[in-house]
Amino acid sequence: MARFDAQYVVALHGPDAETHDAITQAPGSFEQTIKGMENLIGARQRVLVKVVLSRMNAGTVRAIVARIVGLGVPLVNIAFPHAIGEAGRQFDRVVPRYRDVAPELLATLRAYADEIDIGLE
Repeated sequence: MARFDAQYVVALHGPDAETHDAITQAPGSFEQTIKGMENLIGARQRVLVKVVLSRMNAGTVRAIVARIVGLGVPLVNIAFPHAIGEAGRQFDRVVPRYRDVAPELLATLRAYADEIDIGLE
């Protein structure tokens, strides 16, 4: 029988409920997301966390990665938003500038390079 090898990609938008739930506009979504990751990890499933940068969370990347490391997730992908749909319509309110997030990204990479595999997209 063939073995199905899955990896679960979970979006985390903030290090806490206040930030995550504000971005998702769904109260309680942070707790649901954390619980879902804990369940996947407990079931020994492969998990990759995707963090989509926005002006609302750009200053919290290090704290988000700290939360992910604390959960025991081995992979995180930090991505800039695609400026389509609502992000495109509200570009100046949503999409951060590279120069504004570079210091936080560099600090995060330096702080966690030995603890977690961090990808940038």
